[in-house]
Amino acid sequence: MLRNDKVNWRGLDEIIAGFLNSPALRFEYQIRLYPWLRAYNRALSGARHCVYSTARTTEREALFHWIGPLVTVEWALFAKKGTPAASIQKLEDARQFVIGGLEGDASLSELKRQGFKTESVVTNWLNKDKLVGQRIQLWIDDPVYIEFEKQKGTEFFDYVKVVKIASVDLYLACNIKTPTEEIELLKKSMTAADAR
Repeated sequence: MLRNDKVNWRGLDEIIAGFLNSPALRFEYQIRLYPWLRAYNRALSGARHCVYSTARTTEREALFHWIGPLVTVEWALFAKKGTPAASIQKLEDARQFVIGGLEGDASLSELKRQGFKTESVVTNWLNKDKLVGQRIQLWIDDPVYIEFEKQKGTEFFDYVKVVKIASVDLYLACNIKTPTEEIELLKKSMTAADAR
């Protein structure tokens, strides 16, 4: 498993492909890229469908078979530099602001459950534009993922990480109707890939 300081988001795809390509697996698979909520709902409703990377929460525990953890990431709040939100010191200070995040993402769902003002988008990078335009004042995401996007050339405003909320393990989450023997093969394949 990779820790947050070692995450390379392209590398996460390689981890998944690495253990899916193991000779121990005796079934075919396809990897498709969908918007997060669509991918999550496909895995929730379709036998033999999986989604990654997925936070394992109490609410989701019984909904999936869990393979991993694959990586540990950080949930953090970001603000545009020079704005009132940029000066918050703790999570409770964020209650006066609107927090943007990805629809269906566990981090935003948890803040909403705790009574924070939230606004969601189906494509995460819309949050960047909303923050620049101050339609939201805070954005919840993983700092390493934002740095990865910057390295790809995504243009960013001057932002600051204001509060770390949690460190969270991410998993491959497979539909609960996926045959147990296939789940066990995936787990063994992941363990063998970790040992390499």
